[in-house]
Amino acid sequence: MSLSFVIVTESGNRRVQKFTHGGQLLGVFGGPGCGPGQFYPPWALVQDGNGRLHVLDSYNHRVRRLRM
Repeated sequence: MSLSFVIVTESGNRRVQKFTHGGQLLGVFGGPGCGPGQFYPPWALVQDGNGRLHVLDSYNHRVRRLRM
């Protein structure tokens, strides 16, 4: 399954961003911290066989599934 958009993990600002292939920003998810919807920091991103996106949240020691 190929994505119709580009997802970027931004570790410095501790968020995940969604763009069109042309570079238009479609959305932002997250922020700094350890609570729901927060990252410390997001480090890697993977798409599973069902098309779901998962983000490795390094220092929070968790993997988060995104609904973008």
